[in-house]
Amino acid sequence: MVGKSHPSFYHLLRDIRKEQRDTDVMMRELQMGRRIKAPRRVKYDAVNKRLQATAVEYEEYKKERRILDFLSRCGQNFTL
Repeated sequence: MVGKSHPSFYHLLRDIRKEQRDTDVMMRELQMGRRIKAPRRVKYDAVNKRLQATAVEYEEYKKERRILDFLSRCGQNFTL
């Protein structure tokens, strides 16, 4: 929550208040019937864009009978 290993009391208090405000806003939105969705992380957006660009080329890979190359290219977007 704070992002520091040894926050001062005032940093801690400020971040707790910010968290409380954010929680209050989310609760009001839920009461109004809105769905709360967590923002996607930037790294997942980049992976998603690369996979979509690869998927667009699927028919070309299929026509050239290079399905394993296609799957390999998809797999290069993930790490274990």
